[in-house]
Amino acid sequence: MRIFIFLLLLLAGEIAFARRPYQAPDTARIRRLCDTAEYYLKNNQPDSARRYAQAANMFAQQQKYEYGLARVSYVMGKVYTRRNELDSASAAYEKARDLTGKDSSYQGKRLYALATGNLSTVLGKKGFPDKELQMLLSAIPLFESLKDSAALSVSMYNIASKFINAGQPLKAYPYLMKNIALAVRKGQPESKAYSFITAGTLFLQLDSLESAGHYLSLAAHELRQIGQSKLWGALYTYMAVYKSKKGAFKEAEQLCRQAEDTIARYPDKNDAYNLLTAKVKVYTAAKKYRQAIAAATGIYNQARKDNSAYFHLSSLKDLYELENKAGHLQASFNYLEQYVALKDSLDQRQMKLNLNDLEQRYQVNEKQRSILELTNQNNEQKLALQQSRFRQLVYLFILTAAGLLLLLLFITLRTRQRISRQQQQLLEQELARVQQEKQIENYVSMLNGQEQERSRLARELHDGLGGKLSAIYLHLSKLSAESGDVWSRLHGQLADSMKELRHIARNLTPETLSRYGLAETLKDYCQTLKDAGINIILQVFNISTDIPYPTQLMLYRIVQEAITNAIRHANANRILVQCSQQDNIVYITVEDDGRGFDAGSITAGNGLANIKARINHLNGQLEIRSFPGTGTIINIECKLP
Repeated sequence: MRIFIFLLLLLAGEIAFARRPYQAPDTARIRRLCDTAEYYLKNNQPDSARRYAQAANMFAQQQKYEYGLARVSYVMGKVYTRRNELDSASAAYEKARDLTGKDSSYQGKRLYALATGNLSTVLGKKGFPDKELQMLLSAIPLFESLKDSAALSVSMYNIASKFINAGQPLKAYPYLMKNIALAVRKGQPESKAYSFITAGTLFLQLDSLESAGHYLSLAAHELRQIGQSKLWGALYTYMAVYKSKKGAFKEAEQLCRQAEDTIARYPDKNDAYNLLTAKVKVYTAAKKYRQAIAAATGIYNQARKDNSAYFHLSSLKDLYELENKAGHLQASFNYLEQYVALKDSLDQRQMKLNLNDLEQRYQVNEKQRSILELTNQNNEQKLALQQSRFRQLVYLFILTAAGLLLLLLFITLRTRQRISRQQQQLLEQELARVQQEKQIENYVSMLNGQEQERSRLARELHDGLGGKLSAIYLHLSKLSAESGDVWSRLHGQLADSMKELRHIARNLTPETLSRYGLAETLKDYCQTLKDAGINIILQVFNISTDIPYPTQLMLYRIVQEAITNAIRHANANRILVQCSQQDNIVYITVEDDGRGFDAGSITAGNGLANIKARINHLNGQLEIRSFPGTGTIINIECKLP
């Protein structure tokens, strides 16, 4: 009986394996499109970012690539957030979380955590501070498990800011101290300035003026290292509050004016809100209620325009208190009524959200209970059916034993034959692999020899012929100053020859590669081509300077050879080069709009053979897409050692 069941399971497994579709998602292109979209977001170009994200979404849907779809949703959430389309942003981040919720890979977990953090920010803007804080706190263990110190620092900062804005500085303190420790360890002046300014606001709430002044002074020290920065607006804002608490009202008002000038140069809505809030505190402390009411009214009007529940509510509270202090009782009462109505509305929204959460949990529990009951019933039915079948099998066992034995012998023979064939195939594959490795080793030796010969020629040209030409150049410089036009022309021609000699030596062995790294060397090389009249665009993202020099030289020669092929053979009007790095993988794309060719019938010349040899040496992959008349796209993916 066991043998019979085993055979049935084996047959079912083979059928299932045969029906499984093969998929090869274009992950590199999707990643590059998303990286480009985030690049445009950082440069405040959400429309361009949206176009690249939509292109990535098209590829991800075609390939049914879940992580790609999740990444696109995350980027679109950032686009919607930048455009203040909060409902669309929430939906996009939720979709990204749904697609990565069961992804156990590092990139999946990290994307889930980032989407959670950004979703919390959107919920805060929509007027759900409790939900925002809850999601922020849930993201902390995720970033800690991923050992993502940058994201962990941002999360600590956001949590501390939420507690500070909620008037709970003691709860904010431990999170802010962890954020400061991470920022100091990172060592970037801007990150440290952000953290020190926030620490100053925290101690201002605690009325610990000495500590507040200390941290604000540390922030000023960091900003002086940076020079011009939008953070000066925030520093002037909180320094004004600090001075007003010290009783220096004229200095506080002057700092408010400095903050206003800085924010005018670097417009930022949150900075503008914080400045108006600071003005309310400064003028209230100075008992200049008319100016304080004007500042609170500015917050009120802007918050209604932006539909910002937090600032709308806080401005109403400030207005009814200020109008009361100014003796305007009727106006104070009107603002108090609005404050109570808005607070009740927000509380009801929060309660409704909590009830929806409870309802969803209840529904999930009910579904799980129903599934469990159905599972138990199904198991009982299966048990009864199995017992009935077992009795039937016992009766049939004697009759089928002989047949099964013959079948087993037949299967054993076939299995031995299949194992023999598989061993033969493995032997042939191993032989092919050894031959391929030998070919790669020969190619690499040849390429290394080429590089050594290039280095030798470059040194001889520079130290030998270059030195002699320099000496002649100096003698001609003296003669041209004394003897007139003929010597001047000879002097100019010799200068051009020395320039061409340096150009040849630099192409043989690029000096910038060992000094400044791959990114700068590619920029220098493409700029040289631009100067020669070639329309070439270079985009470089996140290329590390820690890549070993031999690997950088390999990558540089790959890009150089691909560009040279495009210039020589494609007759292109425009060449686009993209080079990016994610973790230990480098992605290269060279795209032209030339005449193209039939990629299926291409024969490997020296240039393409050199590219393939270098890529194989780096355990990389090469993909060529081209059709006659449609241009050529070369995608390269190399794994760093």
